Amino acid sequence: MRKIFTVANKREEQFLRKKTKALTLPDAETDWRALIPEMRRIMRAANGVGLAANQIGLSVRVFVAEVPDKDG
Repeated sequence: MRKIFTVANKREEQFLRKKTKALTLPDAETDWRALIPEMRRIMRAANGVGLAANQIGLSVRVFVAEVPDKDG
């Protein structure tokens, strides 16, 4: 499982502040069918509602989000 980058780590902060690349499909370097579910698992494990790809070390403009149910 990938780790979430934080600004507390100076090296990770430098990466997080860099402009990400536009998403292009197909991208032979990335298995998108596996990445999106992995990002959801990471986000949920961190009790988050959203996660950008650069937060896990990928310099591409992709994010996942999950809005909690108001009744839940």
